[in-house]
Amino acid sequence: VKDDVIIVSIFGKEHTGKSFLLNLLLNSRENLKISKGFKVSSTLNQVDRGIWIWNTPIGKTNSKEKILLIDSEGINSENIYNQNSDSKVFAMMLLISSLFIYNTKGDINSNSLNDLELLVHLADSIAINDKLNQDNLISELFPKFIWVLRDFDLDKLTSPQGEKMAPDMYMEKCLTERFDGKNKDEINMIKVNLLKYFKERECIT
Repeated sequence: VKDDVIIVSIFGKEHTGKSFLLNLLLNSRENLKISKGFKVSSTLNQVDRGIWIWNTPIGKTNSKEKILLIDSEGINSENIYNQNSDSKVFAMMLLISSLFIYNTKGDINSNSLNDLELLVHLADSIAINDKLNQDNLISELFPKFIWVLRDFDLDKLTSPQGEKMAPDMYMEKCLTERFDGKNKDEINMIKVNLLKYFKERECIT
């Protein structure tokens, strides 16, 4: 690909519809009459492993830029071949992506945040020579972060007073409020790191 490349990647737990979502993006962009895309399955058997790249770049309207879609093995997959697999895939996708989609089901809670535990140890996976400015340098390298909430209860975007809340505001509220439940120190550290590393964030329900 000789033109500028925009890499869109997706990450999250297995069997949550990551490949299906990428296929919707692929087919809507290419306006295909015959659906094609990443392999999906109606069973619990995993159909992807590691990182998969759609080998045909997608053209952008009125631009020379090309889009590459990247699918990934699910977090906590049964096919994990060593303990560091999740963190390696996670770090690799963050470093090469322009847009990073985190795909989860339900609302933002301790479970969905806990799956981002990799953020706590992320600095250990990336070699930065300037340790004093490590956090700033990492945030400059990182892509835009989009949190996609699947099967989300839209009533949670309404306050007790009946006021509507935008998805972005809901996400920021969840990330800035201190968590006091089980494993609170770890969950709060994940929130701090997410806010620190991803300067450009968006939430889609």
